[in-house]
Amino acid sequence: MTTINNSELPLVSVIVPFLNDSGWLIEALESVIDQDYPAWEAIVVDDGSEPQHSNIAKDFCSQYPAKFKYITHDNYINGGVTISRNVGVANSSGTYLAFLDADDKWFCDKLKNQIDLFKKFPAAQMICEASKF
Repeated sequence: MTTINNSELPLVSVIVPFLNDSGWLIEALESVIDQDYPAWEAIVVDDGSEPQHSNIAKDFCSQYPAKFKYITHDNYINGGVTISRNVGVANSSGTYLAFLDADDKWFCDKLKNQIDLFKKFPAAQMICEASKF
């Protein structure tokens, strides 16, 4: 079995904006932790949540400081999901971006499958996949 060094893999920045609903958010973030692909960072963007939801998100992110970054908008405003995604992108450092809504979950092979597709089709600039309801 060949061991792959994580530094040899392209980093994927996972952008996760959220507004309240911290219960769903935690499930979404756990689905990122469960990824088979190890080279990722998650940027969790608080879009002006109520304090109890913000605190749950901050506490979760603080458990994994090497993988999760918790950020808010200037002046703690509610900027909306598009602005939140853009703030996440501005704070990311990955080669690739992946967007996860706070009320969604990923299968554990999602990032690996998409990176494999980028390797197979190097001219591709974006990959989308089907969802299961």
